[in-house]
Amino acid sequence: MAVEVLMPKLGMTMEQGKLVSWSKSEKDTVQKGEIICIIETDKVTFEVESPGTGILLILMEPAENILVGTLMGYIAENQAEYDQLKQGKRPGGAAQPEVAPQPEKSAACWLDNAGPAVPSETGKLRASPASRALAKKLGVALASCQGTGPKGRITTGDVQKAASAPVAGAPVKTPEKVEATPGARKLAKDKGISLTQVHGTGPNGTVTRRDVIEAMKGASPGMPAAVLPPDFKGKRLLKEESMSTIRNTISCRMMESLECSAQMTAFGEWDITGIKQLRKLINEEAKKEGYKVSFPGLMVFFLSRVLKEMPVFNASVSGKNIQYWADVNIGVAVSVGETLVVPVVHGAERKSLKEIQITLDNLIERARNKKLLPDDMGGGTFTLSNVGSYGSQWETVILNPPEVALLGIGAMEKKPVVRNDEIVIREMMPISLTFDHRIIDGATAGEFRNRMKRIVENPELIISYF
Repeated sequence: MAVEVLMPKLGMTMEQGKLVSWSKSEKDTVQKGEIICIIETDKVTFEVESPGTGILLILMEPAENILVGTLMGYIAENQAEYDQLKQGKRPGGAAQPEVAPQPEKSAACWLDNAGPAVPSETGKLRASPASRALAKKLGVALASCQGTGPKGRITTGDVQKAASAPVAGAPVKTPEKVEATPGARKLAKDKGISLTQVHGTGPNGTVTRRDVIEAMKGASPGMPAAVLPPDFKGKRLLKEESMSTIRNTISCRMMESLECSAQMTAFGEWDITGIKQLRKLINEEAKKEGYKVSFPGLMVFFLSRVLKEMPVFNASVSGKNIQYWADVNIGVAVSVGETLVVPVVHGAERKSLKEIQITLDNLIERARNKKLLPDDMGGGTFTLSNVGSYGSQWETVILNPPEVALLGIGAMEKKPVVRNDEIVIREMMPISLTFDHRIIDGATAGEFRNRMKRIVENPELIISYF
């Protein structure tokens, strides 16, 4: 019996994905577990394994916005079954349904093709669970949403559009009354964009600079693309290409980070001579158990304990409130090709050094093999970035929203330093701590750096954490 190849659901919140490419060709013989295609979400690039052994029949070409569970192909058991499927019949002889066309994620699609929400055969409006939850949160009636999914299905984007639509009888907002950041106002004025036509994604619907940029591209809900004259000022364009889904997500989150927080970066340098010696001793025992402690692994262990002592660094800002998280979930930035992913060690404060290292090794291996799931990168409360892995020393590392702090560790090197009035050679590591100045003062950040410095430079203190 043929096996279906479906758009997989990689995380609790995933509704759709992008089929980037097929790794195998039509009619190729594939083995179960062999990579057959690559898909992409807003968080990960994932290699999909064949669910069975047989002959590949491709039903869908690479495309964006493919709903979870959509049939993309079959693995036929034999040639006869392949021929049957190729003729449009399901396994067993029934007629094969056409693959539902996927909605284009653009303003034009919503304006031209959207219609009122269509009830299902049971009379219930078609809407995903995530859409229903968002509608309840925003106070939007599902019946007022324009369904853009297959058969009028309501997506989260439809709910957001309905939430931003003007209400009959409500006072008309002028650009001056729209909540917007200074950068957004200046850009909108320079480009002739009315802020009343831009969907705000910042806190409490505040329009950010990124929202104006998206509106200029025609990506803002319900707004046509702004017509801008080509102006290259003497530069010759080599090529222009669309961002990948992941790169676009990174772009948006970095802009969101800078627009919606008051970031400050403080720098320092820690003597790691002693901790390197301790790591050597730990690894002499660890190798007997089949693992090796890395320096990032040690840093995650130390950070998880200090973050419990100083919870304001393990928090988020929500409007006028500070949310303190019970769990310490530390993300570790990992470079994969041309992108950056941040897998998360969840519940690090409850894990031993060994458990942290094994978890971290597993996450890094899966990241490099494109096997990370979105849930592996969700729920972070603090981030560690090893900028020294590519030779850098100090960087103004950008916060990973909604987190309020991030520690960057730079390239280690031997330096002459003064100890007890004598010049000695010590191994030094530069550090960069970026924090949200809205809730963390400079003195508090200094206390955090000093607490970490004391532990790193006095490794005997590690005993108090076991």
